[in-house]
Amino acid sequence: MDEARSRHGKQRKFTIRALSSSLRASALFALFAGATCIALSPIWVRGSDVGPTSRAFWHWSIQFTSVANSTLLANLASIFVTLAAWLLWRQRPSGQFLVGLALALAGVGLLVRASLGFSETALRGDGFGVITAMFYACYLLTVKRLRDLGAATLRLMAVTTTITAAVLLPVALTSGDTMLPAGAQGWLVLLGLAWITHAGGQGLIAYALAHLPAAFSSVGLLLQPVLAALFAWALLAEPLGTLQIAGGAVVLAGIYLARRGSG
Repeated sequence: MDEARSRHGKQRKFTIRALSSSLRASALFALFAGATCIALSPIWVRGSDVGPTSRAFWHWSIQFTSVANSTLLANLASIFVTLAAWLLWRQRPSGQFLVGLALALAGVGLLVRASLGFSETALRGDGFGVITAMFYACYLLTVKRLRDLGAATLRLMAVTTTITAAVLLPVALTSGDTMLPAGAQGWLVLLGLAWITHAGGQGLIAYALAHLPAAFSSVGLLLQPVLAALFAWALLAEPLGTLQIAGGAVVLAGIYLARRGSG
């Protein structure tokens, strides 16, 4: 009898481990797929004929600076996640995090230097990229918290989308942005932005956050700026300068170190 119970217990543990492994694998796939969908966002934004506020805050950054800079700076969110945990929950970061933070800031300096030769508005776009990172960090922390409390992915997406739309609508109306596309191509771009980038990308990431640590997820999302830069190069013929590549590599290395040092 004891031997049978022992075998049953071992089988149950094996089944739980197998199920847990399967969930982690699907969550990892969802994370990378979501990052790929979001990396397409700058392509939709550049092809859209409606105003940036009608689409979202990050899109101001994409309008004013290069796609590579915009997405790299927006992904400083992973550092802001740890800084928020330090300030709000007294989770003191490690020395490795501080080294990564310093490295990321050095990379930001190189990106800003590269922006001086991109356009007159590039520095403004870089600033919007950093602000976007702050909001993105708040989003990641909020979604992770709500998913840990058992909030369903679809319900979470519906609530966050509704709240965002309610906040942005009066801003878009007062800013004088074009609210509706002029033709069929504009509608297709807007639908791609809504369904592929927002619903698809953010939905997949919200699912992944329920099964992966927030710190690991923010590191995995570093795939996004790399893909965005490649998409911009291939589809928008947006070149990458030597200084920009160097700055991007330093930023990514800094974010990686910072996230490893945050546990």
